[in-house]
Amino acid sequence: MLDAQELSSAVIARTARVTLPPVLGEWPSAPVAVALDLTEAGEEEARSQLHTALEKCENSVVPQPEGCPFAAPEDVTAEGTWSIESPPLLTGPSGGKDGFFEYAATFVTAEFTAAGTGTGSSTVHRVEAIGMAYVVVDRDGRVHAQWALHHISGAEASAAQEDY
Repeated sequence: MLDAQELSSAVIARTARVTLPPVLGEWPSAPVAVALDLTEAGEEEARSQLHTALEKCENSVVPQPEGCPFAAPEDVTAEGTWSIESPPLLTGPSGGKDGFFEYAATFVTAEFTAAGTGTGSSTVHRVEAIGMAYVVVDRDGRVHAQWALHHISGAEASAAQEDY
């Protein structure tokens, strides 16, 4: 049985049972990959970071905010305001190999109201996307979480809602 050292209160290494064949000389690669599990504190930290990032997304004035699970169509260039109609609900985490975790999420619905130019009126863009988040634990055991962008079409959104 192999036990890895504790990195932080955010993660715990999974115990691995490994049978090693006798080998003379050097190993061509590591005999076992270490997998981690997020502790309750690690999950709370990841969810807190994702919640804070989602708030920043909603407070953004740009149509394609970086690091957000949603974006207005690429042809929208005017600044405006975001409103999250239905936030993503996270499930997970899954993974843990090499300190990489993935959270699945329900789809998110947001609206971007682009400011009118000159005398033009503002335009509302409804955006539906599947929320995905990734968590990486660095070698010091610190948690780093971020959203991933994944657009879906109106037909895909309807089908997803029916399946959900």
